[in-house]
Amino acid sequence: MNNNVALCVDNHQRELIAFGKGVGFPEMPYEVDLEKITMTFYQVDTKYYDLIARIPEEIFAIASHLVEEAFTRLKGELNPNLVFHLADHIHFALVRQQSYQKIKLPFSFEIEQFYPTETQLGQLALELIKNKLHVTLPESEVTAIAWHFINARNESDPLNEEQQVENLIRKIVTTVETKLAITIDENSINYNRFVLHLRYYLKRLRENDSTKHEPNTFLDGMKKEFPEIYACAITVGHLVEATYHVKTSEEELLYLLIHINRIYQHAILEKTTEEDE
Repeated sequence: MNNNVALCVDNHQRELIAFGKGVGFPEMPYEVDLEKITMTFYQVDTKYYDLIARIPEEIFAIASHLVEEAFTRLKGELNPNLVFHLADHIHFALVRQQSYQKIKLPFSFEIEQFYPTETQLGQLALELIKNKLHVTLPESEVTAIAWHFINARNESDPLNEEQQVENLIRKIVTTVETKLAITIDENSINYNRFVLHLRYYLKRLRENDSTKHEPNTFLDGMKKEFPEIYACAITVGHLVEATYHVKTSEEELLYLLIHINRIYQHAILEKTTEEDE
């Protein structure tokens, strides 16, 4: 660790990381001057100690400010290591910016729609970085940073509504893979797109905004053309019905069928490409 960081123990014998000018300079053990401490972090996983040694303190200060805002704006607990995830991401984004390696992240509109508060925190992050570090990061970083807050909520509170949605999505993905004998690459854009469509579908059901139109002849055509996909959509529909106790309408079934078919076609294409190589 550098001279401005120290691994400490408080009066209750709880281990913490303290930031402050010169707090890490004296030989161990010693009593830290509380007036020098600017930031403290408890429950720090030891795997993040390396980050503390190599990431500038000003980046941790920005990450800490964002976490404080997150505690105010978001409901529920957050992963105690969130500040280190954020600091690591911001540091890498700054390094990437300096080397002109721009990465465009998709789905910023969808993330903004489903997670407006997390998106606002991402926007705040870019403002802080611009004002304090004089670096303008691309707008796509709003989405990337928002994901850290989304994940931090899921990892810390297994009983919250978002985690229940995540668990159901995991069951749906597993069901699709099993029923259609495919493997879905969870690091692919296609997977992320599929999950976002599932989120939108489940959001409508939770808010009782499910589409309930008259029977659609297009569904009959899809059923005949893609019988296996249709059967899979029926199974997924039953799984969702068992969770939310809402009957799946034909319009919703068609919605599921279209998106399951899309992820299926992409999985088959990827498998064929790998075999050809």
